Amino acid sequence: MNLSKSKYCKGIQCPKMLWMDVHKPELFDESVMNQAILDAGNAVGDVAMGYYGDFVEVPFDRENMPGMIERTRELLAADTPAICEAAFSYEGNLCLADILRKDAEGYHLIEVKSSTAYKDIYLDDIAYQYYILTNSGIPLESASLMHVNSGYVRQGDLDIQQLFVVEDYTEEVLARQVGLE
Repeated sequence: MNLSKSKYCKGIQCPKMLWMDVHKPELFDESVMNQAILDAGNAVGDVAMGYYGDFVEVPFDRENMPGMIERTRELLAADTPAICEAAFSYEGNLCLADILRKDAEGYHLIEVKSSTAYKDIYLDDIAYQYYILTNSGIPLESASLMHVNSGYVRQGDLDIQQLFVVEDYTEEVLARQVGLE
């Protein structure tokens, strides 16, 4: 089965929801989707891209995923320090990494959420990405979750370093690799 990380997470949360999405997509009721929440998540993701400084974003193109994957390969070959929305595919399974950062230690995967706290499903999300990236030849040094800092109070200009909390979940993500395939 070809999965995206959202479909993978659907299957973890509710196997029937994944089955319906794959086999009966015409029955999906989009009215349950809150556009304001989706828009807020996108806005947070856009701000988070600059957390590590200069970055290159792989433009989203639903009609040309192979082009996104090729652009990601080009950026990796050029040793780009931060790639946002980096696209990878392994055995037909697809993921877009919110932030893939390279430093002297190696590559770091950072998943961005607009939430102010950890949720267990986020580890499944990151674990899926870790699986796809490492099987695509990316040697990851860490896997982290970036979320909004609920204690941050803006005074003046936005302080992006204070707006977000970055937590390392590498050990937990590695533990979830068992049986993921």
